[in-house]
Parts: sequence; C-alpha cells; structure tokens
Amino acid sequence: MNRAYVFVVCGDSEHVETLHAALKTFQRNTKYPILVVTDVRRNKIPVNHDNVIHVDTPEKLNHHQAAIFLKTSLHKYLPIDGRYVYMDSDILAIGGHCDEIFDEYLPPIRFAADHCLLPYFSPTAINCNCKQEHQQLIAKIQNHINQLDFYGQINDEQIQIQRKLLKQRIEYTFSQKFLLLKMMIKSFFSWPIFHFDDDFKYNKRDNLWYNSLGQPIMYRINWSKIASQFDLKFDYLRMKIKDKKGKPIWACRCNHLHKEIENKFHVKVKKEDWQHWNGGVFIFDKQSHDFLNFWHEATMEIFNNENWKTRDQGTLVATAWKFGLEKHPVLDEKWNFICDFNNSNLKFREEDKSITKDLKIYTQVEFAHVYHHFGDESWDFWNLIYKEFQPHLYPHSPPMLQDKKFP
Repeated sequence: MNRAYVFVVCGDSEHVETLHAALKTFQRNTKYPILVVTDVRRNKIPVNHDNVIHVDTPEKLNHHQAAIFLKTSLHKYLPIDGRYVYMDSDILAIGGHCDEIFDEYLPPIRFAADHCLLPYFSPTAINCNCKQEHQQLIAKIQNHINQLDFYGQINDEQIQIQRKLLKQRIEYTFSQKFLLLKMMIKSFFSWPIFHFDDDFKYNKRDNLWYNSLGQPIMYRINWSKIASQFDLKFDYLRMKIKDKKGKPIWACRCNHLHKEIENKFHVKVKKEDWQHWNGGVFIFDKQSHDFLNFWHEATMEIFNNENWKTRDQGTLVATAWKFGLEKHPVLDEKWNFICDFNNSNLKFREEDKSITKDLKIYTQVEFAHVYHHFGDESWDFWNLIYKEFQPHLYPHSPPMLQDKKFP
C-alpha cells in the first residue's frame, strides 16, 4: 500500500510561505512522499515543491473556501490504493518517529481531539451573538475589578511577575482536590494572616495578598458579591463565578452548533460536552470515502448558509455523529499537539527537548500544530521549536532528505 502525507494550500503568499516552512520540517523527518494539493491559479506565489497536484476549484468560492473544498474532497484526487495522512499547513514535524502515524489508522477514518469541548467551539462555528455578548460581560466585570484592585494597576515589573505567579499557584491549588482541602483547613484556622506558602501570605482583615517582603501585590476580589451584582452564580466549593446554568463564565460557550446540526442535517449530537475532533490531522484510505463524501457535501452546503461560519469542523461534528463515530478513538495528542500563543504555561525545554503545557510534561511530540502566531519571532516557544529544524543552525543534524516521488 502506498503511503503519503498530503497538504492543501490556496491563496495568499502567507499561506504558501507557511506551507514552505512546514515542508522543511517534514522533508527532514519522513521517508514517505509529501503531496501538495492546490489550485495553482489562486496562489499569489508558486508552491516550491516537486509533488504538486493541481485541482480546479469552483470560481464562486473564495480562497478560504477553496482550501476547505480541496481538504474535504482529497480522496477524489489521490490514487485509491493508498493510505494518507492529511496535515494542515501550519503543522511542524518535530519528532523523530513521525512516520509511525500511518500505523495509527483505525477505519473508517481517524482524527485527533481538539483542545476544547464542543460548547466552547460552538461560538466560533456559528454566527450567533454569544461571543460578542460574552466579551461585553467580561469587559464589564474586568472594569469593575480594575476599579477595586488598585494594585493591579501598579506598573512595577516585579510586582506584576509576582501577581502572575501567585495566580498560577492559586489556580493549581484549586485543580488539586486534596491540596485545596488542606489549604481551606489551614486558612480556616489562620487569623488574620494566612501563610499560603513561603512566598505569599494573605491578610484576611484588609483583603490583601502580600509577598515575602511584606509588599501588597493583589487585592482579594469578593467574587460572591460580584456574582450578585452581575446576576450570576457563585460556587462556594470551587470559589468560582458561574452563569445561571452553572457553567464557568470566563470561556464563552453555547449550544447553537448542536441546534444547527440538527436543523440542517437532521443529526442529533446527544452529548452536550462532546470532545469534538480537530481537522488539522487525519488518516484516511479507500474505507474513508463515504465519510469524506458526506463531510464534503455538508461543508459545501453551509457555505451558502448565513447561520454558519466558513469552517469545516462544525460539519465534521455532524459527519462523525451521522456515521455513529462519536466514540471512535482519537489520535494521541503527540500526533497533533496544539500550540496556543495565549497559554503562558506552554514551554519548550531545550535541555531534554520536551514540551510542558498546563503542568504536564510531554517527552514525545511528533507534530506541533501552531494554529496562530505561526512564525511570530516575539514568541519564545516558536523560536525554540522551529530553530531545532533549521539545518544551517545545526550543521551536525542529518541532511535534508530528497523529496520522494509519488507513484
């Protein structure tokens, strides 16, 4: 059976340049051919690659839609007797065992999980007002907090670093049940000073957090009072503010995608908090054709529906549930490691080439999905992971593999 990686690109120079950067990392790490499917008429600059497959896309589609058109119909342009791994053009091959992904195939098709649950994806897939309303609410709450917390406005860099560190430690404490219980008991018997750890203490009398030098660095917000002011709920056990349905407010969520899928495709997504799939990486072969046909046709339909945004993941949800694959195993995170610029806990460790994210250490990451801020040299994480694969910086690295011809 033939095996190959497949990329899709259409349109502006930045997308083609992103592809070129990704291809460099794949060419050094795979023994298999790499195919690029594109409509060459749309590209602002040529695709610098040997294995390019040209497909005429419908003129009525914009470049973004054309790229999705190609992605969801790849099976129509490739030899039928093959196993393929699709990759978004913003994915870097950073591991030493990339080709093992072909052995991870489970018919009829296999995807990786996204970095959030379906309700949090919904506002980005449907043209509802949920995201705007959520942003307005958070802005009002944040403005209220800023008026209360004078110490948050102090420009001293060390104070701000300490505030950030304190918040991280508090957040970690709340994520650990036994540690949280221990701290709650300790706090109950402490008056007026609660020693959180060697670096921070809290004065219950004046509602202020202090550093080890005795400097006030953060005002303790009365979240219960704020919840009442904004007609919200307060979870006293977890010390978190929530909406009327008991859901956390800081991340926007809704179920409009669930409803649109049922209305449009007569498919019911029965699990509200389903772990939906990420379309950045998937493995397919001839057993995937029925799935891909429906996904493609469904996606083309929503292009003409004003309720839907131009994305393929919402219709991917519909297709997964349509084919009864809601419990189909997803790929391990190492095959589609999603890198979030806004996650301050995402770090690359040069000493052992591992990645840490949300207090978890990943010693093996094969594909890094840099879905935004790709190429942002102000981002330390980008600089570290990408320079690892630049031959001119690492002269003793293995030479670039020649591009393999596809039969």
